[in-house]
Amino acid sequence: CNVAGQHCCNQLIQHQSSTANLIFSILRLDSSTQPDSGSSLGIDCSPLGSIASGETCNAIPVCCSGDQTYNGLVNVGCSPISL
Repeated sequence: CNVAGQHCCNQLIQHQSSTANLIFSILRLDSSTQPDSGSSLGIDCSPLGSIASGETCNAIPVCCSGDQTYNGLVNVGCSPISL
């Protein structure tokens, strides 16, 4: 995962869940074009920045390969990472 894809999210929701489908519907996102193979939606995320800078994550550190919507409110294609 490149540094730009690393985020700290307050919640992860499985992509195929009914909650994720509801979020896609409310935000008018096309869920069929989003990555779904074992990935999750990251909710309320902020970029981690460079780990070398000493930034820490007190929630769930993830790598997100998809779109960021509403300034990190929803990040698509996220998988947990360890720091």
